[in-house]
Amino acid sequence: MRNLVTASLAASLLGVCAGSFAQPQLGTTPVSRAQVQKELADLERAGYDPRNSTAYPDNIQAAQKSVAAERARQDDARKRAPNQDAGSM
Repeated sequence: MRNLVTASLAASLLGVCAGSFAQPQLGTTPVSRAQVQKELADLERAGYDPRNSTAYPDNIQAAQKSVAAERARQDDARKRAPNQDAGSM
């Protein structure tokens, strides 16, 4: 009987642990493969080289800052541009 209880407890714990790996973190949305590939391409254009492990993490952090700055500039440009759809009604 004790072996049955121990086995049941172990199976329950393994089930809980295994399920936690597949769950996204709270407050986040799942990311598609295409989104990950685009992010990597953006980082590489900004100077990140994933083959250069000697400069890690400085090289990826610098590339992330550069990508974030470029996205902020693009967002500003979109906000300042006149609304193209306003006159079509």
